[in-house]
Amino acid sequence: MSIVFKPKTSHLQILVVLSSLATSYVLYADEADKVYEYKNNNGVTEFTDQVKPDEQAVKEIKVQPMSEEQKHEATEKLNKIEKDSAILDKQLEADRRIELQEQEAANRAKQEQQRLDQQAEIQAQHNSSVVTRQNPIRPINPVIPVQPIKPAPRPLPGKPHHK
Repeated sequence: MSIVFKPKTSHLQILVVLSSLATSYVLYADEADKVYEYKNNNGVTEFTDQVKPDEQAVKEIKVQPMSEEQKHEATEKLNKIEKDSAILDKQLEADRRIELQEQEAANRAKQEQQRLDQQAEIQAQHNSSVVTRQNPIRPINPVIPVQPIKPAPRPLPGKPHHK
C-alpha cells in the first residue's frame, strides 16, 4: 500500500490524509507491524508498509497491536475524519467555483474596458484636426481653393437669349 502526495495538495488535505492513514495503519496492525516513510526526488512524502530496496527510508514507524476497544475508537475517529474531509472538499469546491466566477467577471470587465479604450482612441483619431505626414520625404501640398464658375449673364428682357 502506497500513497503519494502531490505538491498542489493543501496542508489541510495532507493532514487529513495522514491522520486517516495513521489510523488505518493502526486499524490493520495485524497485517503490517512497520510503516516506512520515504521522500522521492520532488520532495513528496510517501508512506508504505513495504521496504524499497533501492531507497533509504526516512523514518520507520512501529505499529503496536491494538485491543478491540482501541480498534473501535480508531474506526470512529476515521469515520469522523472522512466526514470532515467530505465537508471540507465541498467547501473547497464551492470556494473554487466562486473564485472562477470572480476571475471570469474580472476578465469580462477588462475586455470591455479595452474595447471602450480602443473605440475612444479611434474616435479621437477621427476627430483630430492635426495633419500628419505619412511620408516625410513627400511634402504636403496645400489645397488650392477652386474658383467658382461665374453664372451665365441673364438675358435682357425683350431680347431673345439665343445667339
